[in-house]
This record gives sequence, structure tokens and C-alpha cells, in this order.
Amino acid sequence: MRVVSLCPSNTEIVCALGLEQLLVGIDRWSLGDAALAERVKAKAGAVADVGTDLRADIDTIVSLKPDIVLASLSVPGMERNVAALDEHNLPYVVVDGHTIAGVRRGILQVAEALHALEAGRALVGRFDAEIDAVRAEAAAARSGARSWGRHEPAHAEAGTGGVEALPTRAVWEWWPNPVIVAGRRSWIQEFFEILGVENVFADVDKESTPVETDRVPPRAPDTICVCWCGTLEPRMTVQKIIQRPGWADLPAVRARRVFLLPEKLFGRPGPHLATGLRELYELFYGRRDAAARRLAAQARLSHDALVY
Repeated sequence: MRVVSLCPSNTEIVCALGLEQLLVGIDRWSLGDAALAERVKAKAGAVADVGTDLRADIDTIVSLKPDIVLASLSVPGMERNVAALDEHNLPYVVVDGHTIAGVRRGILQVAEALHALEAGRALVGRFDAEIDAVRAEAAAARSGARSWGRHEPAHAEAGTGGVEALPTRAVWEWWPNPVIVAGRRSWIQEFFEILGVENVFADVDKESTPVETDRVPPRAPDTICVCWCGTLEPRMTVQKIIQRPGWADLPAVRARRVFLLPEKLFGRPGPHLATGLRELYELFYGRRDAAARRLAAQARLSHDALVY
């Protein structure tokens, strides 16, 4: 079987199923992820560059004579790829992935298309087990903290000498200009719910939406999660966030809970989302500083990116 993947999440699903050897072409973002590309090439050998996730190289895809193309509509603009596949009568599957349930469906879609449904069910089982484990640990952490008097809403700021408050209200930022935040119809909303934290933009009935920067301070998030997509990822710094008008006084800044996160663990609707959720748990309830440094390194950030 000859398989082409048009985005990193689909490539990761194929790898998680142990079927890298079937890949004959992958998107440029998959090739740019050193660990992912190395894993593919170790089993599949040389694979073709089939363009970006938003602009597939349809001529190259046609030349590869794929048995199946793994497409996606997880990002606006990807519909152009699907239209081109239709135009050239290429066999494809649009892999789901707009929520955690969608990720499960997407894994099974890929597994079925690659005749590996048993492996797909096993992968979904592992994915669910990891998420359930974090849910239980987060509930235990909040319950334990309440028994020690760390109640919500927060009663002490970091650095004041009191017990540090638990995170309660978070905002998730996908893009800086305009600021694009996660809304209610996203797996980020589900992540926050699992971790016992309110999404301050849960009233937005969308996966994500642009907002003016002055809309954030009135919502008083005590946690800011920053996960800029694509080429902007390595440009993230805490200073760029807190220098916005009105943001320096946010509870999140006073508590030093501005987290810079790699897209590969949070922006790709695939099995690595469970790893991303685990890392969020560490930031919220575990070894925060170690997790922040680890995630900054994965996002290829500068040494001073975490400086307040």
C-alpha cells in the first residue's frame, strides 16, 4: 500500500500505528519535524515532499500513485487540498480531529484505511487511558489542595509568602496578531475541563476566534497558555505577552503562570495530545519550572524566552 499524508497529525497517527513503511509522501511540516521525519525515513526510506498542509503539491502526489491520501480539514484553508484531490480523482480520507472524540475517530479512520483496525483500537485504548489517568490525578490534586486550604478563588499570589493558589481561569492563545484564542468547541476546552480549570473564552461557541487584546484583562485569567502555530512558534517570549497594554497586571502574570508551549503537543489532532495534556498537568499541579523549561526547549525558544 502506498500512503501520502498531508499534515503532521496524520503522519503521527501512521507512525503510532507502526505503519511508517507505507508512507511514500508526507507534508513539509512533517519533514520539518526532525524526530518525526527521522522515524518515517528509518522505516520508509526516502519519502517525497508533498507541499504544505495548506497548499499540497498535487502534481507530486499524482506522480506517487497513492492508494490513499490522508487529508484533513482541521485548519481553514485545507479545503483547497481536498478540492484538488477530487479534481484529480485521487483516493483520500479526510481524517477527523476537532475534539478529543474526533481524534479517536480520526485514529480509527486511518487504521481502517490502512487495514489495521485492531492496531487502531489498541492505540485509542492507550490514548484514552492516558487522558483518564490525568483526569484522576488532577481531581486528586484539587481535592488534596482543598483539604490544605488552597481554595478557589485564589487567596494567595505567588511570591507573597503565602501558599500559592491553584490555577482556576485560563486563556489559550494560538496566534499573536490578531490574538486568536481557543473557544468552547475545541479540545483545549476539554483539556481545561479535565484539569478543573475554566476557559475564560468558553462563551465563544467556536473552536477559536480572534479577539482584541483589551478583551482579555477584564476576564482576569490566572493562567495564560501560549502556543503560536507554524513559523511563529520559536518567536514566543513571556515579555511579548506581558508588554501588551493591561496585561502586566493580570493574575497570570503576578502568579508567573505564562506558559509557552510547542505546537506539536497541543496543535496536532493526534495521539500526542495525550502527552500534551500530561505536560499541562505538570505545569498546573506538578513540577512547573522543569516542565516549562522542557516545553520551551521543544518549541525551540531562545534562552531568555521565559524571563518575566
